[in-house]
Amino acid sequence: MPPTPVSSAPFLSVIIVSFNTRDMTLRCLQSVQKSLETADFASEILVVDNASKDGSADAIRAQFPAVHVLESHENLGFGRANNLAMNAARGQFFLLLNSDAFPIGDAISRLCAFLKSQPQAAAAAPKILNEDGSLQRSVWDFPTPARSWFDNSGVGPLLRKLGFVRDFHAWNHDETREIPWAIGACLLVRREVFETLGGFDERFWMYAEETDWQKVWRDAGWKILFFPDAQITHLGGGSGAGNSAVKAAFFDSYDLYLHKHHGKIGVFGARAAMIFGLLLRLPLWFLMGAARPKNPENRDKLRQSLALLKRHARAPKFGR
Repeated sequence: MPPTPVSSAPFLSVIIVSFNTRDMTLRCLQSVQKSLETADFASEILVVDNASKDGSADAIRAQFPAVHVLESHENLGFGRANNLAMNAARGQFFLLLNSDAFPIGDAISRLCAFLKSQPQAAAAAPKILNEDGSLQRSVWDFPTPARSWFDNSGVGPLLRKLGFVRDFHAWNHDETREIPWAIGACLLVRREVFETLGGFDERFWMYAEETDWQKVWRDAGWKILFFPDAQITHLGGGSGAGNSAVKAAFFDSYDLYLHKHHGKIGVFGARAAMIFGLLLRLPLWFLMGAARPKNPENRDKLRQSLALLKRHARAPKFGR
C-alpha cells in the first residue's frame, strides 16, 4: 500500500527524476513503497517527469495514484528537476533517488534514523550495490587540478597498486564515516540545508551537480556521512545510456565545476593533465590496433582517445 497522505507536513519526501525510464521508474516506486511499509513516519513521493516520450507520467498515475507527478514539458536535467521537486516537497528530509535505484529492505527507514541522529550532517549516503550484489563505488574525493595530474600521469594508479596511496578507489565502503562526497543515485538530504544554502546549481545540466552541491555544503561547515547499514541496488546509466549529448555533458560539467571552485587556471591545469594522459596512452592504442586490426575494441579506444584529445585542446566555454 502507498504511504498514507497526511494533512500535516510529512517527515520524508522521496524525490525521483524520470526521463524515458517508465519500467524502471515503476520498479523503483514499487521498491520504495515496499521499503516504507514498516516505516514509523509519514512520507510522500514526488516524481519529476522530464518530458518523457514513453508514457511514464500516465503509467505512474495509473499504477501509483498517491504519487505526486510533476510533469515538465522539457528535459530540465537532473539538478533543475530535483530543485523543482524540493521546492514542492513538504518533508523534513529529502530522499533523492535515481529511477534506476532500488532500496533493499528497510534501507530508507535506516537511513532516515541515522541522519536524524546526526544533526551536524547535511546528508547521508547508503552503501550502493550493483545488480549482481557486488560493491558499486560511490564515494570519492573532490576533483582538483592536482588530482587530475595524479590520476592522468600514471603515478596515481601505480602508487595505489603498490599500496603507497590509500584513497576512495580502494576503500571497501564498509564503515560509517565522514566522506567528501557521494554520487547522487541515492542521497538523503536535510531540508534545512536546502533552505539555507539553496538547491543544485542549475548551470549543471547533468553530471557534477551533486559534487558541486556537496562541496558547497562542506565549505559551509556541514558534514556528509556514509552509512553502510542502509543499502540500495543501482543499475546505472538508465536515462543517459547511448546518449552522445549526455557524454558531452560529463566533460562540460567537469569544466564548469573546476572553473567554479578553482578558476580558469584550474580548468586549464586539469585539461593539460588529461591531454598528457591521452598522449601517454595513444601509442599503446596505435600498437594494439596495428597488432589486431580487426579488433573493434582497439579501434574504438583509439577513436575515442583522439576525439577526447581534440575536445580537451579546444578553448573551454565557461559561461552558460
